[in-house]
Amino acid sequence: MTTSRVDRISSVHWWLPHKDIGVMLRQAHSTFSDDFQGEEIQDMMEQWVDNVCRLSERDMRDLLSLVKEFSLD
Repeated sequence: MTTSRVDRISSVHWWLPHKDIGVMLRQAHSTFSDDFQGEEIQDMMEQWVDNVCRLSERDMRDLLSLVKEFSLD
């Protein structure tokens, strides 16, 4: 069984609400869909999740702040 992207991020950044993870994933997908199509988007999303899981808590909080500041939601 494949673990969802939300679950993968949540397992590392347990303090981050799922709602915020969803906002970040939607923003990343929107950004990638401007330049990529189909399977390329999925590959970029997987790389993005891998990179986000490597961030320190401080860096993740900074990224979340930027995403919320520039999010269209």
